[in-house]
Amino acid sequence: HRTPRSALTDVFDWRIYRIIQAELRRLRPDLVHVHNVSGTTLAPYLACRAGGVPVVNTLHDLWLLCPNNMLYRQDGSYCDPRQNPLGCSRCFRRYDFWGNIPRRRQVFAALTSNVRAFISPSQAVIDRHVEAGYDAQRFRLVRLGFEEPKRNDGVIPWGLDGAEGSGTPRRTIVFVGGGIEIKGAHVLLQALPVLLQRIDNLQVIIAGGGEERFLSGFRSHYPVVRLVGTIPFTQRHMLFALADLALVPSVWHENSPVTIYDSFLNGTPVVGSRLGGIPEFIRHGETGYLFPAGD
Repeated sequence: HRTPRSALTDVFDWRIYRIIQAELRRLRPDLVHVHNVSGTTLAPYLACRAGGVPVVNTLHDLWLLCPNNMLYRQDGSYCDPRQNPLGCSRCFRRYDFWGNIPRRRQVFAALTSNVRAFISPSQAVIDRHVEAGYDAQRFRLVRLGFEEPKRNDGVIPWGLDGAEGSGTPRRTIVFVGGGIEIKGAHVLLQALPVLLQRIDNLQVIIAGGGEERFLSGFRSHYPVVRLVGTIPFTQRHMLFALADLALVPSVWHENSPVTIYDSFLNGTPVVGSRLGGIPEFIRHGETGYLFPAGD
């Protein structure tokens, strides 16, 4: 049966603990590799501790430090763990938000103290944890790797015009953050009038879902701005192959955005926020451009 959700059940769920214990007895692993545990609670760490099984943990965001995984506040500012060691209590709560208990950072640090090593694809995520008091020696930087994408057969889906089509080539910008605030949807929406004024023959392709207040704003610029909805992961490379420029205007501490890898694998430069791990992957003026987050 379903147990009513609370901040405490977000942190530890006995049902998950018992399931993990049973799997550990069945599989007898030498090592358990944990990724994000939002929705799973910290039960896997305690089950592994009880079973004497070593743990490594790949971090994809800042869930150890913040209930919304991002250190992002309701007003669009950022929480600094050095200034707010107990948390800021002004968290952005519209997306994933879990385990908002008193002294959350200290509790989470204690319950994950058996992790032998934290792995991160970006140095930025490591730095944020070290600022919050974690020992730098517990972290390992391991960059993501990607296979070369399969090339398109020349058919462009979604009814879009290609840069290599007949007539005057379209200048194509791609944004795959949809209507999601933390991905910078509002930043792009505010920038659109300037883009439309300064770039001739422009088309802006926006993929992904999100909040209607942003999506409706994008629709008001049709047909220059085209919304193509959620794109299967296996087809995303077609969008970046079509584009002259990809946008990553995120306003939270991105770790290692797959959008940047996908763009570069297709020879497409990226404009990205100078925030989180994004500056680690874009060489300004060479592989793309960096700008202050939110500008």
